Amino acid sequence: MRKLFHNEEAQAFTLEGITAALLLLIVTYALFESSVVVSPIWSEYGNIQLKQKGYDVLRSLDVHRTSLNQSACPDLSNLSRNSLQYMLVQLNSSDPQPNSEFLNAMNAMLDPSIKKRLEVYWVNQTNNNTIQSLVLINNTPIPDAVGVGRIIVLYPCEITSQSPFNGSVNDTALAVEVRMILWYV
Repeated sequence: MRKLFHNEEAQAFTLEGITAALLLLIVTYALFESSVVVSPIWSEYGNIQLKQKGYDVLRSLDVHRTSLNQSACPDLSNLSRNSLQYMLVQLNSSDPQPNSEFLNAMNAMLDPSIKKRLEVYWVNQTNNNTIQSLVLINNTPIPDAVGVGRIIVLYPCEITSQSPFNGSVNDTALAVEVRMILWYV
């Protein structure tokens, strides 16, 4: 009789173990199904890299100014011809095209498989603070394109009568956003 009792006890332990294992399996399955696992899509990863490359290009083409003293106009002869500042200063409102040195420098930093659109935005201070824009490189972006921008400060003395920014400033500096939209072809 005693032997039979031990066998029933062993069977109870076996059933208990199987029940516990099933319960753990169900809990683990429910836990994994209820949690959100986000894995980056390959194209999103590529867009992040392209966006960083765009920021790096604009940062590289920017010239660090040590002073914002508006009473002393910066010496434009010392300004690099491939910089964002020089490109903006030399723009002509009748034919707003970036200078060749700037385009060469920008193209040298970007892979030929990258297409771009270049725009500038500024606030017209003399016309009820309206936002004005100008497209310098007019390519039509695709839906997966990424946009990057950099703010450039122009002194009033740098804005000539032929400049598209002429008439947009009073006696204060003008902040111009250079926006570049990039995509792979």
